[in-house]
Amino acid sequence: MGEAGTSSYDIVIVGSGVGGYVSAIRAGTWGARVALVEEADIGGTCLNRGCIPTKTLIESAAAFRTAKGISDAAERDLAAMIARKDEVVTGLRKGVSMLLKKRKVEVVEGRGRLIDARTVEVAGPDGTARKLSAANVILATGSRPSSIPGLEPDGTRVFNSDTILDATDVGPRIVVVGGGILGCEFAWIFGALGYEVTVVEMLDSIVPVFSTEAAREITKAMKKLGVTIRTGTRIEGADVGDTVKLDLGGETLEAETVLVAVGRRPNIEDVGLDALGVLNDKGIVEADATGRTSAPGLRAVGDVTGKVMLAHAASHQGLAAVADCLGRPVAPECSVPWCAYTHPEVALVGMLENDAAEAGKQTVTGKFPVMALGRARAAGESAGYFKVVADAATKRVLGAEIVGPHATDLIHEAALAVKLEATLEDLEEMVHAHPTFAEGMMEAAGVALGQAIHI
Repeated sequence: MGEAGTSSYDIVIVGSGVGGYVSAIRAGTWGARVALVEEADIGGTCLNRGCIPTKTLIESAAAFRTAKGISDAAERDLAAMIARKDEVVTGLRKGVSMLLKKRKVEVVEGRGRLIDARTVEVAGPDGTARKLSAANVILATGSRPSSIPGLEPDGTRVFNSDTILDATDVGPRIVVVGGGILGCEFAWIFGALGYEVTVVEMLDSIVPVFSTEAAREITKAMKKLGVTIRTGTRIEGADVGDTVKLDLGGETLEAETVLVAVGRRPNIEDVGLDALGVLNDKGIVEADATGRTSAPGLRAVGDVTGKVMLAHAASHQGLAAVADCLGRPVAPECSVPWCAYTHPEVALVGMLENDAAEAGKQTVTGKFPVMALGRARAAGESAGYFKVVADAATKRVLGAEIVGPHATDLIHEAALAVKLEATLEDLEEMVHAHPTFAEGMMEAAGVALGQAIHI
């Protein structure tokens, strides 16, 4: 491998997912000289194999479901859905590349590996090696899907959340292994498209990040689609042939397609971390709120730290790391919203009753049903609720959960309330446009205060 010399920068970022490219753009905006190292596609998992592709498929599946409800003439076209997904992804990737260019970020193609905390060696696709040095290096190498022994992806019968995005020949029977957010989103996609779907989850409840009440709402909606959910069920073995036969402990579950969606693993292998002493006892990078590790000059953000493995968390961490690198004020950590784009959607921020009780807090809760909203009635929506949890003494909002239409958008009013330490009175007294779904948060606050209007 040839040597192409060493280049110096203010910041070198390894990985161009949302933790990486957002950091690079912000640093470039602030006038720093930045290099962004990427061995595959700009945008990382979120843009290419995660958030954007799955949400595009969800919207396409929803459109099919609506069309099918209007006319039996609607035809399922998985290939067309995937083509649309690719078009959306390609357009956004080009947009990110343009933003990087505008901010004068140098994109270095190749695999980056740390030589030390402030030096990255990049193995380029042409066989040359290039060294990049900087006062600050930000590691944002992300994560990849976890696997199950015996159910490794083969691109034919067994898929993970990456490979399923390009599968045009699946079903008619599909088993989704894992009932977390991602597994339930894919189950909803294929259920809405009319496939026979079974979700197998070893825990006693699906989507454990949300409340059991929210899990029941998702389960109820899934059953209406014909999706079967098997909780408290372990896979003891698998036989992959013309079909896949799963051993559920004496019972056999057979399907043409199996999607393994059992979480993600940080990408820390062959990055040069072993000699730097920055891995914790769980084998992941230990980093503080500004991304700093125990190796001076090296920061880490996003999934590689194993904290909150969400795209928007990675972006926030990246912005904090860049601010700290350049001596600017760092935005404090705040509650991160969790979202599931099933139908109904589910979103959560901050603490609910159980979390608050564990923290030693006395709480007051307000819950308002979606069906009581005028806008919901007009839209023919009835499932779901708004729940807000506040400190019993101060009435300061501690968290909220929303199940229903546009929950993933509506949760941000509660997120802002948590961040600004707003009270129930603040939520209820704020003028909300009528008729809107957003009124549900105002109404839930009114319930908590004992002065509800529309319930």
